Amino acid sequence: MKRTHPPLRLPGSPLIYVVAQVNISAVVAIERYVPEIQEKLRKNGFPGYANAQVPELVFEAIGARPVISPLSRYEFQDKEGRTAIVLTPKSIAVHTNRYTTFDNFHSIIGLALETIHGAADLQLHERIGLRYVDLIELETGEELKDYLAPRLLGYNQAEIGVSEGSFNFHFEGKTPYGRLVARHYPPQIRNMLPPDLAGLSLNYSYRPDPLPGRASLLDFDHAADYKSDFVIEEILETLENLHDGLDIIFRDSVTAAALKKWGRENVAGIKI
Repeated sequence: MKRTHPPLRLPGSPLIYVVAQVNISAVVAIERYVPEIQEKLRKNGFPGYANAQVPELVFEAIGARPVISPLSRYEFQDKEGRTAIVLTPKSIAVHTNRYTTFDNFHSIIGLALETIHGAADLQLHERIGLRYVDLIELETGEELKDYLAPRLLGYNQAEIGVSEGSFNFHFEGKTPYGRLVARHYPPQIRNMLPPDLAGLSLNYSYRPDPLPGRASLLDFDHAADYKSDFVIEEILETLENLHDGLDIIFRDSVTAAALKKWGRENVAGIKI
């Protein structure tokens, strides 16, 4: 894989959530394969299991009002509940709040794809996406400008005579591998994650909630929308390329001082 920058390790990383998702051509009978999948995953570090029906908006015809339909969701968690593989009839995802390196995360994705494909003989993938969420928490005396590039911070409120202002940053564009989206905004008062991730099933008991007004979120999403045969090697390579784009924009979004504070280490031969 072409790597734009040397690998970077941040022992004090602000990363709080990562998810990779592969949308597949619908397998209506996915439930019949779940016992085999669960048996293999529980023997490979994912003994936790939960299933639920989640609401899905379905447009049955062009111009018609959407209909809410139940969608089966199966989740296979590690012992601590901090990394999980999620399966629905339309997608496979791996999400975690215990991210170490991309190599390690990539191997878990490979395990998920091989296990599910081996049981269900999947035919097509339709979208491949990778998302990273960072929580920037300020200590006493610190400001967001100590951590984030000026372009993410908006107007200087003092210079324009404004107080208690708020600013949300949203950027998106096309890359050689898909579409890249970057967002910067403060977290919800009672939630450290973006609004669409509220109620996430992972275990966050290892850390306290951020102090209101003393934290900010960086949310990066890179996705490839194309339909192709379900070839695991191709999917994993696409994820590597998506990761490289996310690595580039993360470095462009934070300051050198922030990287130093998070314990910047360049590590040869490891993808972070």
